[in-house]
Amino acid sequence: MNLDAVYHLSTNPSTTVSDITSSSSVTTFLDQFAFNVIPTAVSLAGSLVYLSVHYDIYYAFVVAYGAICYLLVTFALTKKVEKSQRRTMDDWRKNNESLNDPIHSWLTVTYLGDLLSHIIRYDRSLKSLHDSEIRSSWASSQLNFAQGLIMTLWTLCTVLFAGRQVIMGGRPLGGFTSMVFFLQTLKSPIEQIFSILFVSTQSNLIHLERLVRNLHRKPEVIDKDDALSLSESSVVGRVPSLQSSENQGGGKSTLLRLIFRLYDVTRGSISVDGHNITDLTCESLRSHIGIMSGRSTISNGSVIENLRRAKPGATKEEIIDACKRASLHECIMKFSEQYEALLGKEGHRLSDGEAQRLEIARLLLKSPSILLLDEPTSALDAIAEQNVVTSLKQTNATIVMTAHRLSTIKKADQILVMYKGEISECGTHQQLFEKNGYYTRLCEAQTG
Repeated sequence: MNLDAVYHLSTNPSTTVSDITSSSSVTTFLDQFAFNVIPTAVSLAGSLVYLSVHYDIYYAFVVAYGAICYLLVTFALTKKVEKSQRRTMDDWRKNNESLNDPIHSWLTVTYLGDLLSHIIRYDRSLKSLHDSEIRSSWASSQLNFAQGLIMTLWTLCTVLFAGRQVIMGGRPLGGFTSMVFFLQTLKSPIEQIFSILFVSTQSNLIHLERLVRNLHRKPEVIDKDDALSLSESSVVGRVPSLQSSENQGGGKSTLLRLIFRLYDVTRGSISVDGHNITDLTCESLRSHIGIMSGRSTISNGSVIENLRRAKPGATKEEIIDACKRASLHECIMKFSEQYEALLGKEGHRLSDGEAQRLEIARLLLKSPSILLLDEPTSALDAIAEQNVVTSLKQTNATIVMTAHRLSTIKKADQILVMYKGEISECGTHQQLFEKNGYYTRLCEAQTG
């Protein structure tokens, strides 16, 4: 969650969740290493000493030589297994994405009627996953065969040498039997150690690789070492509202993100209360800002849970008051569970207008010093829009609003008209209208 907007806006959430859940593999590896590898290695070392002292040092050499050969072959073939496992892990992620995407966006899929395309995509991902798992199984089978062959040859050498000693009269038959049995008991520890150290470890490292890479990724927006904290009293008083109006894709939403420091500006500067925002800590800056983006930020919880995200300690009375000011209270009371009603994925139980009013109620509840509003009344009727605008103005906050519906911004203290990413006009509604420029044409187009 500490990574910047560049990462989160360019990465599929399913991939991020998959990377995080795979971190459990490190616990599995540590358990195996602590409770299997270390005790088994100590036992194996003791067995080599026992062989050297009570039997013949040659047996210790045979065991050590077999372990070295086992190690070299395992190391060589594990590279091939690693490559196939990496491909399988990538296909698993793609398969999860193709499965999760239509489920998370069920309503969109239903509206567009493109379920078939998602089924085809999922079918292709399953086939790719199936092929990669076959290749991975084949690589693992080759490794297991080579390991088994070495262990068989190792056993054969020790049996032949022990049998030769019995035939030559150097060791009784009972000693031969106990020797073979003892050597056979060493096979399992050797196989277990190298299986964990190479195959299991490699698999776990592949799972952790992306997570570790993300943990080491440095966000582009970071606090300076001497960053200042924006104090509680820095942004107060009645200040002008700044609002912009422009055609689609002109950079209005990006401007709000720059103020919130989701990105840092590359040229120029943005100041709050006389401070360049890059000189302030992100936490203190954002604590004074309430933002309403053009996308739904409603979680799959109850009405009251969603509202308390803005102010965790809010009382029921404060919540009801904020909802009334946002013209939402009557809508909530229509639910049988009222404020305890579950809203569903991204608030699907609410209409667009109700969802917008809930987000406005959260802003009113938080009561920040600065409000960043991206099309805050686009889904409201004229009466609700007027009530909401009046409530927002009563917050005594600096309001930066983007709008296509010019009725929302007519009473703004200042209007900036953006065109192709640049401010082309500036002034009040009356001043801009009298200029007979781009803003005037927008007004005439909307009023007919």
